[in-house]
Amino acid sequence: LGDVGDGWRVPREPPHPRKTPQPIRPFRDPVRLENPAARELPRTYVLFAGNTFPHAPVMARMADRARQWGWRVIDLPWDHIAPETEEAGLAELLEELALVGP
Repeated sequence: LGDVGDGWRVPREPPHPRKTPQPIRPFRDPVRLENPAARELPRTYVLFAGNTFPHAPVMARMADRARQWGWRVIDLPWDHIAPETEEAGLAELLEELALVGP
């Protein structure tokens, strides 16, 4: 991703006053769980299956990988902008996951 976004962020296109640029590192750097206790935590992958976002095939492969690793996968008909279009439903899901766990 080189020098795009000053080398650390993905700029919003088009710019939006309430949306900040997204950091590049989550796209580039793998997550490493080095704490043995962290490996024991239940994991959930939320797939927005109604996605028309250009990266939808990548997200579907990530969901398949999560299933292979034994993660719970929640397949929702929403698209990638669910935080904007499905605020209540997404908040309810996140609360359920935080309180009850996967």
